[in-house]
Amino acid sequence: MRIPIRKKLIMFRLTKKIIPTLVLGLALVGLNCSDSGTNSSSDDAMVTGKVEGNNSKQKIANAEGAVVTAATVTANGTISTFEQTEVVADASGNFELSFDADAAQNFVIIAEDGQSTWMAFLNAEVENGSNITIKPINSESTAETKVFAELIANGEFVNTTKADIEAMITSEAAVAINASETAKNKFSAAISNSAEARAAFFDGEVEGDADAKLEATLENLREAQVDLEVALSSSTTVEEDNVAIKAFINARVDAYTDANVSANNAARSIEMETRMFLNNMSNISTDVQNSVRTQTSLMLAIATDNAVRVEAEAAGMSEATMNNIEQAGTDLRVSIEAALGVESSINTAFENFRDEVNTAMQEDGSFEASVFVNIDSEINAENGSKSLFESAIEAIANANLAVDIYEDFYLSVETVVENNVDASTDENTIEALVNTMILINLES
Repeated sequence: MRIPIRKKLIMFRLTKKIIPTLVLGLALVGLNCSDSGTNSSSDDAMVTGKVEGNNSKQKIANAEGAVVTAATVTANGTISTFEQTEVVADASGNFELSFDADAAQNFVIIAEDGQSTWMAFLNAEVENGSNITIKPINSESTAETKVFAELIANGEFVNTTKADIEAMITSEAAVAINASETAKNKFSAAISNSAEARAAFFDGEVEGDADAKLEATLENLREAQVDLEVALSSSTTVEEDNVAIKAFINARVDAYTDANVSANNAARSIEMETRMFLNNMSNISTDVQNSVRTQTSLMLAIATDNAVRVEAEAAGMSEATMNNIEQAGTDLRVSIEAALGVESSINTAFENFRDEVNTAMQEDGSFEASVFVNIDSEINAENGSKSLFESAIEAIANANLAVDIYEDFYLSVETVVENNVDASTDENTIEALVNTMILINLES
């Protein structure tokens, strides 16, 4: 029925290098951009953006007169500017800047006003002749760029996208990263392990050319990032920012299923990625962790809700049951948003979702209610599948070590379900029930 996670994982991390610490303002080294040395060639790449400075959340600040320059992150993580690409932001902080995209890769835009320096990095590959809209350059984009540079320096940006960094670095996280090398390194390691978890999951669980589906998913994530940056660049209020971010969270979930990954596998991959990220957040303040958990939990709630409804339909549940499960998903999303990232409240929201789905299935009539009661009781017993999984995974911060723990949990739930349903039950129905019970118990 399912394909277990193989012992052989995709090991996409490159050999780590020992590098000097990136010091902004001191690591800006001149680099020729083109033979002409101008900033107006029609063949160059064009970047349009706005410098917001330090007060982006108020949507009122701008950095009039800021000097904006193109740069690149080199292989050792330092940032090198391109010569003769400087432009000056107008009274609203807006700018247009062109540069030769053939000169390097891993492009960064730097803005300086004589007192402060801000940065933002460009999404994916950049080609000459392209027109790129970049999201506002501010303290948050600066923190994202610091993490990006650290990932490049450590050879860990393989199979990672800007959308992954975007999803994990909130405004609260940005404050911590900009103030502390330790926080920057923590977030870099966490994002790297999260991406590694995704690659490992695809390698072992996704059927039918997993490599191609992974690359398609990554490309969809890049496109989601492009749409977000366009939306944020035109936003004038915090409310418009929030709308854009919610659309981005939904697009991140769709990135998997649009790549022909099943809703079930999409949800399970996202859960594993999220857990590996949060497990790397030790010694980071509770407020910062809560801000990140708010976004990641909403993304997971959307993915899990979508997947459970697909599996319930595959199991032949009635229309009334489907409606009740849909309501459980709505309740979950509302509860996640109200929880403000507090771990206990997030856990309660997922527990309530599990209970609502279980109740809906017990009342469906497709099986005796006692079947679902027994399955749930065994999975959540003191030494049941869930307890053993949580104990084993709690302190694991490396995706490679987590893979076998997840596989044991999947197989344990599968055994519980198969032992409690009639042997004559259709195989596809059993598989749908197994998937459902895994999904509702992973985070509850």
